[in-house]
Amino acid sequence: MPRVSRVSVLQVGRVRVRPDNVAGTWRPMLWWTAFSRSWTPWLPVNVVVVEHDAGVLLVDTGQSPASLEPGYHPGGVLGWAYRRQAEFQVGPADRLSARLGELGLTLADVDTVVLTHLHQDHAGNIGLLPHARVLVSADELALLDEKQPAAHGVLPEHVAPPSVTFTPVRPVPLAVPAGPFTTGTDLYDDGTLVLLPTPGHSRGSQSLLVRRGRRRARPGGRGAGHRVGVTPTRHPGHRSRPAARRWGREPRAVECSGHGMRVTRTPVPWNPPAAGGFSDCPLWDAACPRAGSRTAPAPRFRRSDAVLVRSG
Repeated sequence: MPRVSRVSVLQVGRVRVRPDNVAGTWRPMLWWTAFSRSWTPWLPVNVVVVEHDAGVLLVDTGQSPASLEPGYHPGGVLGWAYRRQAEFQVGPADRLSARLGELGLTLADVDTVVLTHLHQDHAGNIGLLPHARVLVSADELALLDEKQPAAHGVLPEHVAPPSVTFTPVRPVPLAVPAGPFTTGTDLYDDGTLVLLPTPGHSRGSQSLLVRRGRRRARPGGRGAGHRVGVTPTRHPGHRSRPAARRWGREPRAVECSGHGMRVTRTPVPWNPPAAGGFSDCPLWDAACPRAGSRTAPAPRFRRSDAVLVRSG
């Protein structure tokens, strides 16, 4: 059976946002955008590399260093809102090519890209991968046809360059449901990489369920009761959508996103490292299943059976 040999989380920058941007509140978005003086702690901007027998897959591409330059964001009121809502840091060592190099990979090695959604901190470096197959939810791609995509957090000139061809993803019924998820897209028809629709953070947000490949969890079978959690994600100032609250069942699971990571259920307790230490963790590595990592107790990660890479 095809399998996943290594899953790695790489930090390609940092971001901090207004607290209201993390979880919607009663305050209107325009009000907190204008008057909030607080920021969250600096959070990592992560991408996930999945090395599969069928090729190298990259989940999201991270924030482009060009975003720190004048003129990258829209002008007028929209540009003011972008600058007020988020601040980014992207150092020379955070470049996508440099981070891939730490794994012994190059940009040319990536043959498939999954974009969880089209926000700049998730799709900003897509222009570096014109050769790759790029999978984006059809609902998310529809945002490019809106009168003002930037009002939805999408900057077409940066996240949809002419050199890149998108493949729209439309969920279909799954042969084996992933918990309550009865629709999705099995990328290699082997159950190891399954795209799940998780709208909420953006209209067409999607998440990727990665299974080790040596077994597949079935309802009521081994691993029942262990969950991969889809943390509720929200539009700023809006309540989360029901689809973003659904849960899937997998044994010994790790959940990671573009801005953090957590163990949802494991056979042993795990205490996360200090803030900012969620990146550069090899979650699985078949070559050295007990080796340590620079920033986290990796042996416990490598004993995980599933990873949910979610949007947000």
